[in-house]
Amino acid sequence: MDNLPEHVQWYIYKTLHTHTVLDELVRTSDFVWRNPSDRLKELTTPDPGSLQVGFNDLPDMIEDNHFWAYNLCVRNQCENCQHYGFPCANLADFGFQNPHLEHLWHIEF
Repeated sequence: MDNLPEHVQWYIYKTLHTHTVLDELVRTSDFVWRNPSDRLKELTTPDPGSLQVGFNDLPDMIEDNHFWAYNLCVRNQCENCQHYGFPCANLADFGFQNPHLEHLWHIEF
């Protein structure tokens, strides 16, 4: 392998990594916010702006038939989300189907 040019070695490693390592990670890992640890919540939630609505992967956790709850909060700039924290109880329960996410972040729409 050392006899190959550097760019060819890079391409081989990248292809191998993409088709084996990343596939394995995606298949075996769950979304970090599906069941967040207390330590993760402690590290990320006290800072205003730690979550930017529209620039995160949280909507990927919501099944299509429950996406109405996310749209209702984000498009209408839900006052419960703004006052008590995002996601509000309705979005946590109906959208994410995970009450542990309720009121984690202080956001501005």
